[in-house]
Amino acid sequence: MLTGFGPYKDSYIVWMGDDFGTAIELYPCGTEMIPDTGNGQSNFVHNPSNTGFTATHAAISIERTREEIYEIAKEHGWRALVASRWF
Repeated sequence: MLTGFGPYKDSYIVWMGDDFGTAIELYPCGTEMIPDTGNGQSNFVHNPSNTGFTATHAAISIERTREEIYEIAKEHGWRALVASRWF
């Protein structure tokens, strides 16, 4: 199911309908997700030039513990946090 996605204008989210809440977020071209300087989720900005940030984001359910996911993220230098998608 495709619905509007509130965190950023003209964005959508595709809900897979599984028991895990798997979803894919879709943003307009030029949207960047900038890491929050605190413990919050990403901030969104529109930037027509390439900075290395991306608006591509996939919430994919896998059979791993939260601790395992955080460890993988740490090994690769990725930012990981729990983000609720239930509005």
